[in-house]
Amino acid sequence: MQIPSTHFNQLFGAKAPFGPGCDNDVWDQDGRDLSVSVQRGDVSGMSFGFSVVRDEWSEDYSQRTISELRLHEVSVVTGFPAYRQTTAAVRALPLLAKRSGVDIDALADAFDALSEGNLNDDQYALLVDAADRARPVAEPTPEPEPDLSALQALSDLLKQRDDI
Repeated sequence: MQIPSTHFNQLFGAKAPFGPGCDNDVWDQDGRDLSVSVQRGDVSGMSFGFSVVRDEWSEDYSQRTISELRLHEVSVVTGFPAYRQTTAAVRALPLLAKRSGVDIDALADAFDALSEGNLNDDQYALLVDAADRARPVAEPTPEPEPDLSALQALSDLLKQRDDI
């Protein structure tokens, strides 16, 4: 299976609330297989290769702040990513967009705003509307058939009495 990466132009940079992120735009069989692997936990991390362009160190050199970098590669990985803080996850936006009829880009923007704590009223309404539209419609529960066995028994007893 070809695992999506920037090398194959299948992962695209995206803004994430706690650092860089990416989106996989591969929905062929390999992409669906990867989605299952991520959901199952077989693939759980990300790997990225970069060169530092500009950085600063604290006075005691205990903390480094990278202010500019050149990103070379981003890939999902199995096993142990170099940075354990990375995660790979599956978002079901295409499915939610299809089921609800709501624009996928608007959904993505609303979910990003929600995760960043910047959700506005319109985005809130959009998410609620999408969730309501995507909710499966329950079939009405048929009324249970009444138990007529007691009435039938009474009717039989009355017929027997009349026959006597």
